[in-house]
Amino acid sequence: VVQPDFYDTLLRKLCTKYSYKMNRLGITTVELKLTCRLSADSDTMVLRVVATNPTGFVLNIDKYYEALVEGRTVFKCINRGNVGPLDGLDTNTPYEKSQKFENQRARAMASSETLYAYDWPLLFESAALKQWLDYHLQRSSSGGASASA
Repeated sequence: VVQPDFYDTLLRKLCTKYSYKMNRLGITTVELKLTCRLSADSDTMVLRVVATNPTGFVLNIDKYYEALVEGRTVFKCINRGNVGPLDGLDTNTPYEKSQKFENQRARAMASSETLYAYDWPLLFESAALKQWLDYHLQRSSSGGASASA
């Protein structure tokens, strides 16, 4: 019996632990594929947990299961709140060799050890969201704000 959130957390810990080596080697995507059951009496299914970190600073984790749709096996996203980039794609779709802006990111890092300009909005969004979540946790633990804030 498998809980997808357990493997989300596990993959996040692995990517965080080895982030320096992954960045140095240019690894931007890690995929974990599991054949599992969600409950003791359910059928087996294939679950995929995909971690992407193209900038080296913002780790995104998407969870999918493989579903049979019109005679072909496709990825179905089970994320909370957003749909991952593989949602609806056939599982036989080849992986992209390079992601959008990957060459520009590499050139920026090699020339001046800086970030690619178009990565700044993503980093700012991630930092602002983290600050708001920390603020909400601090306020709710001190009893100053309602849980719906």
